[in-house]
Amino acid sequence: MKTKLKMIIKHYAQVFYLFITNRKVKRIKVHVLEWLDKVNGNSYFAGEVIVYRKNQIHNYLLPFQYGYGEQYLYEAQKLLIEKEIMSPNCSTPLWRYCEENKIVLDTYKKENCLKRDLKNF
Repeated sequence: MKTKLKMIIKHYAQVFYLFITNRKVKRIKVHVLEWLDKVNGNSYFAGEVIVYRKNQIHNYLLPFQYGYGEQYLYEAQKLLIEKEIMSPNCSTPLWRYCEENKIVLDTYKKENCLKRDLKNF
């Protein structure tokens, strides 16, 4: 019984935290460039996360790092948690978080870029 009550309290604390911290966020854009290292077969990406609030725009960089597929979305979510835009207890994917909080999520990944483009981002 106590564990169930603790879980309910934790859930409502998370909902309240999200309501207080993100009620002004309107849109999140995640734009990345991807480079494929043909010699080793690894892919890397770099990009930016742009957060649109009511009267402000915040721009955060995703540094050059290893990752393929939708890894850039997980890294963007970690960045948003680090910048306290998302709750540290949030375990849902970024797309679901945006859907639940009525935030528009735009993602764009440009593939087959040059390594120098990612390094200069």
